[in-house]
Amino acid sequence: MSGFNFQLHQFSGDIRYLYSVGRLRVMEKQLIPFQKFNRMADRENWQGVLDELRSTTYYERLIPVKNARMLEDAISSFVQERQQLILELSQNSPLIKAILLRHDFNNLKILLKEQWLSRQRAFPLSTLGIVEPGQLEEQFRRPHTLPPPLQDAYQLATNDFQQHQSVFRGEMVVDLYYLKYVKSQFLRSNLPFLKEFIAYRIDWLNVAQLLRWRWWQPDSPPDWQLFVPDGYLNMDFLHRLWQEPPERLPELIRFTHYGEVMAEGMEHYRQHKQLWKLEKLGEDFITAFCRLTQYASAGIEPLIAFIWVSMQELKNLHMILIAKYMGLSPEIIKTRIRMVYE
Repeated sequence: MSGFNFQLHQFSGDIRYLYSVGRLRVMEKQLIPFQKFNRMADRENWQGVLDELRSTTYYERLIPVKNARMLEDAISSFVQERQQLILELSQNSPLIKAILLRHDFNNLKILLKEQWLSRQRAFPLSTLGIVEPGQLEEQFRRPHTLPPPLQDAYQLATNDFQQHQSVFRGEMVVDLYYLKYVKSQFLRSNLPFLKEFIAYRIDWLNVAQLLRWRWWQPDSPPDWQLFVPDGYLNMDFLHRLWQEPPERLPELIRFTHYGEVMAEGMEHYRQHKQLWKLEKLGEDFITAFCRLTQYASAGIEPLIAFIWVSMQELKNLHMILIAKYMGLSPEIIKTRIRMVYE
């Protein structure tokens, strides 16, 4: 894993969160270990995944589970309760709320796509955001009642879709606004860890979006206003990535801050025209960075890192369940498991 532009002495050490971090250390030990996910991948079906989960802290929520849908709901309910506890431990910090709004922005994208494509959505809205799904749907029907960050994203995406009639662009607008919102909250904190965290998120998203643009609109140059500035990979470098042929991209990336890690994802994309590997490696990179907070005895940084890692745990569980439904082999599933705390 590449190095990070961060030193342990840069943690805030904010003693207001001393008790919270102590509680958090217990919760970290309850996260699902990597080997447990591997065993889930080896099980034949969702019932096997359920059996593996019965030996984890999820077990009480699993007692009434009778089918795969109930299992998904039980997992989401547990994670929702855990996120609420982190929010309380953070003293309702706007930094934690900014991270959790990711679920609300994803729900907003689902509602917008349903509206733009005039067809019923395939998946239910997530229950893990700040706004309850039913309330969000009501607010969506009266957009002026949406909370400010969602209202602004709604308006920008709607205007863009009216002009370009592109769902791809509309989704980019929502992703752009969400990351800009989180960046504004994190930079306001003036905490070095959060500045570094958001720079990594910006870079990995920008590269993924650039590759998507190559795939969806290869004959049209990117609209650079849809990319987030202020990452380590500046706009000049992104312009160069666009101009170079695909076979040159891994070589260019190899000499950046992200080295072989991002280059591996780029090479996989070049060969298979699939982004999942790049996205997984990007999230693993950030998880490895979040692991540094295990050396912090106080401060809000460990709470934010835990929210991130908790999201990765949830992604692993959803991915494994969907893969079992699709009949994918254990070998394929294991290549897609996200990094966790160990």
